[in-house]
Amino acid sequence: CMPLSRREEIADVLRRTGAILVEDDPYGELRFSGEFIPQICALPGLAHQSLLLNSISKIMAPGIRVGWIRGEGPIMNTLSIAKEAVGLHSSVVDQLAVARYLEAYDVDEHIRTVVQVYKQRRDGMRKELIEILPEGATVTSPDGGMFLWAALGNGIDTTALLPIAVQGGVAFVPRE
Repeated sequence: CMPLSRREEIADVLRRTGAILVEDDPYGELRFSGEFIPQICALPGLAHQSLLLNSISKIMAPGIRVGWIRGEGPIMNTLSIAKEAVGLHSSVVDQLAVARYLEAYDVDEHIRTVVQVYKQRRDGMRKELIEILPEGATVTSPDGGMFLWAALGNGIDTTALLPIAVQGGVAFVPRE
């Protein structure tokens, strides 16, 4: 949910330097509030120096492991050769399931449905975290995606806390 102004700043640096952008955006369609913001690679002048990685699993079904790369130019041939070196193809069954789904159903309507489900989950998770976290902790309320960020505050060492949390069946990314 990076603001458009920040995306444009990054795009400007990329255009000036000629640096390549690999943008991973599996959650971009999962927006709860605000307006859709285009990916950085979709901004003017970046088509030939960017790759967009995406996946159907976040919007269709978590177990479906079908993803794609959008890019232009010679890099796509190079990626195709690299993919063949790793494995000749992805799961044909998964690809056929996705193809059939896209033919038979309105994916935009499905996205609107799952966005409401994920929004309810975000709100519920945030509410519960606020109730159980120590005083001084903060929890984000992102405009989209599948993740919250909780800062425990009060000098709590989250790296030391992680093994204890894992023993209790909870995992998180500690702040370094």
